[in-house]
Amino acid sequence: MPTHQIRVASTGDFKKKNPIKFPCGRLKEGFVIFWKNRFFGYENICRHQALPLDYGDGGFFCPEKTFLLCRNHGAEYDPSTGLCVRGPCQGASLRPLKVLVEDDVVWVEIEEEPG
Repeated sequence: MPTHQIRVASTGDFKKKNPIKFPCGRLKEGFVIFWKNRFFGYENICRHQALPLDYGDGGFFCPEKTFLLCRNHGAEYDPSTGLCVRGPCQGASLRPLKVLVEDDVVWVEIEEEPG
């Protein structure tokens, strides 16, 4: 399937705001986090029910900043793997997005949707 790249932000932007959300295809949204000196990207859809993890305000981390948190259902996801470690969808994983960093710019590679 053909792909295209979406520019998310410059690497320096993650010092001010982490994670950063962006639109990624028809009716979808993604986010990229800078975690333990690496970038990770995921589709912003909980694996328990097809709802965004945040309330639309970009709040993805639990208060302790150790897990990604679905603020609708309380599911907690490992930031580096997307695996749900606690909650109603334990064992399921967030859909990962391929993150590329070129010349201090963070890009995400997205599969093009037909039609």
